[in-house]
Amino acid sequence: MLRPASLLLLFISTTAACLAQASVGTATPSASGSSPDSLRAAQDSVLARAMAIVAADSSATDEFERMVVIYKERRRFAIQLETAMAMVSSNPRSALAHLLYGDALLDNDQPERALGELHAALVIQPTYVRARVILAETYEILQKGDSALVHLDTALRHNPRHAQAYMQRAKLLTRRGRMSEAASDYRMACELLPDAPSSYGPWMKLADALVATYAFDEAIDALTYCTRLQPSTPDAWLRLAEVHEKAGRIERAIAAYNDFARRFAADERALDAERAALRLRYPAATPR
Repeated sequence: MLRPASLLLLFISTTAACLAQASVGTATPSASGSSPDSLRAAQDSVLARAMAIVAADSSATDEFERMVVIYKERRRFAIQLETAMAMVSSNPRSALAHLLYGDALLDNDQPERALGELHAALVIQPTYVRARVILAETYEILQKGDSALVHLDTALRHNPRHAQAYMQRAKLLTRRGRMSEAASDYRMACELLPDAPSSYGPWMKLADALVATYAFDEAIDALTYCTRLQPSTPDAWLRLAEVHEKAGRIERAIAAYNDFARRFAADERALDAERAALRLRYPAATPR
């Protein structure tokens, strides 16, 4: 079982902080207005500065972290692993170093070795929530769901506002058919996430969990919010029509199906949406 790309989420905010804090003599592009080229140039400056500092002082864990996180974002996993290994070698008593090394091992498809590094991070710092959440992910990859749940429960006791921990636990609970608990965890995660397009995926997962528990009103609210987060993404619009239909709100379902077909006429599902609206409008004419 390979590591899901979606779990790169843990380090996105860290990377932004690294760029914002780095004093490189070059303006750091804003997250909202930066082009890929300008962002890469800023990261290159951060890397060059971090390399110079680490060459002079191998105990500079903040600079090592900047390097590791940027290599991770660029998906240069081999050099990410090399850098994290060097960080641990120079800083064996750093919980952060062991966490980053464990994370790099996961990105290089070595979950068994990652376990050792993440446990080492927790020996040094038992309340280290980031390490415990990634450890839970590692156990999930190794198909040891019970162990993953134990570590996520512990992580949330230490930090009850950790959105990623709620997301991971919700996913595990969903797989076990514990949909009401999963919906509760997705709800908590979504409440902690920013009001930004990047939160679309978690809100869609919340909507699915709510539908599974027949909480149609709340599911419709979640899907409506998704259409505001990413108005040009069709899935939430179509799902909204389907949930209205499941809830027995036929007129709203018809309107939503037609709205989807108009908004996304080029989508291959547009014709099916139009047919769904006609089927609901004229049920007696629908072939059996």
